[in-house]
Amino acid sequence: MRSNGRDADHDPGRRRWPPHGGSPPADARFASIIGTGQRTATGIARSGGQFHYEISAAGDGTVAAVRATLPGARNYYLRCEHSELPRSELVARAVIELLHSGRTRHLPQRPIAARARHSRVSDADLRRAFAGKIDWTGLRTAERRRYFERLSAPPPIYWPPRR
Repeated sequence: MRSNGRDADHDPGRRRWPPHGGSPPADARFASIIGTGQRTATGIARSGGQFHYEISAAGDGTVAAVRATLPGARNYYLRCEHSELPRSELVARAVIELLHSGRTRHLPQRPIAARARHSRVSDADLRRAFAGKIDWTGLRTAERRRYFERLSAPPPIYWPPRR
């Protein structure tokens, strides 16, 4: 962002909130509703010139629960996929109760234990799994519908091999 020909992000006279540069700290006014129980990338390491992702059920399929948990806030958890959170009736009831009273009994404040096994997936694994293209014009209506129904689902490669 530019202002008067100066870069506002590097303006020594500009005050920043918070002073340390991150998000303001959460407090009792904050509430976070966190989805869990879905196959989510919850860890990452670099090795051999590529990334290796740890996949577990400790998230909503998009956001790892540890990243959505706000220290200092009231955090609530439920088994729910990321894009389903705003459509969930349970979440809606919890939000209404939070707005009325600042608390909710509809959701637990402890993370839900993720029992599914962890797996690891590399960049090379992901490239192999998603090498094919979809010919949208060649799909029948039922095939298109099935594609959209599975769009938010974790890819099969995210599941650990059966023992």
